[in-house]
Amino acid sequence: MPITYPGLFSSQAFTRAWAEGMPAERVVHIPTQQSVGESFYGVARRKFPGLWVTSLGPAGLYAAPNCAEADLPKVVAGILSHLRRVNQLKFTWTVRFDQPALARALIATGLLPQKTATHVIFLRGKSYEEIFGGFTKTIRYQVRKARQSDLVVREAVTPQDVADYYAVHQKLVTLKDRANPYLLELFLALCKLKQNVRLLMVERQQRIIAGGVFLLDGESVLYWHGAADREADSAYPTSLLIDEAIRWAISCGCTSFNLGASGGIKNLADFKSYWGAEMVENWKFQWVNPLWKPALKLLGRGE
Repeated sequence: MPITYPGLFSSQAFTRAWAEGMPAERVVHIPTQQSVGESFYGVARRKFPGLWVTSLGPAGLYAAPNCAEADLPKVVAGILSHLRRVNQLKFTWTVRFDQPALARALIATGLLPQKTATHVIFLRGKSYEEIFGGFTKTIRYQVRKARQSDLVVREAVTPQDVADYYAVHQKLVTLKDRANPYLLELFLALCKLKQNVRLLMVERQQRIIAGGVFLLDGESVLYWHGAADREADSAYPTSLLIDEAIRWAISCGCTSFNLGASGGIKNLADFKSYWGAEMVENWKFQWVNPLWKPALKLLGRGE
């Protein structure tokens, strides 16, 4: 039996969509040296002429080969032998919190993990009513008030829907005076993967005031990206959005709903805990080619 459903973020379809929306990155096919199971993919960005940095999966998303637990040592060894090449400057591989066997297989090769925190609502065997009961009183109030209001939740179905959501995101980026790492083309490309990607939008009087991108990765839904109009905060559109996505995860038979990291921001971590989320740890593995370490230090780039 596979240790997991085929990892969405290391699939050909997802990495192709990612590279379509992030032109500086290319899809990398990585042989797994196994006779069964899906192929394994990542994305790579050129850092110097002839030297590449590879991510499994894109932008720190989780990556997992589809194989039996007993085959993990062989499969992982095959993947790493392909990656540890002269033209590889560095690679990063992030393992999801509920895949310890995969993390152990990577550790057995000599790679040392860095632990990264994420906030997870565990759904296995629970009804929506039980999950709702795990929300704080404040969150339950916000969800009920939003559902009784004139707010409407719907899924983006057209390119214009995606563009309208992106406009809300861009407005928030400008308000916070931050750089925008993602192009509209990335959201358009990802939203074509309708079986695994949902862009949910909250509307008031046919105007989008909030939205979020939710990714179905095997038995887990990840809240990957979100944006809201700050002027509409009093209507609690974000609480309605998250509640709707949790309902979707439960309907898909998922075992977890991943609210993502809080980046050390206490207010954000507190907000996620109000949903009954627990803080758990992922494993992040990095390998830097020893051939290029001296040159990187001379350039002042460290590792």
